Amino acid sequence: MDAFITRDTPITNEALDVIAHLPTRSLLQIAEDEFFKKLTDSDFIRTAVLLARKGYNENVVQLLAW
Repeated sequence: MDAFITRDTPITNEALDVIAHLPTRSLLQIAEDEFFKKLTDSDFIRTAVLLARKGYNENVVQLLAW
């Protein structure tokens, strides 16, 4: 299977958001290792913010369903 995110994929919020929503065990199947190697500290922080937003949104949905 070809990777969805390749080394040529630009580092955008959309690409990082896809990564933030993937299960960790699926990352290397969906994204090439070369993509991760070109990420900067700032890109990792952006991914952390997207992960935090994902977690927050999931909790809000659970609370609303209560």
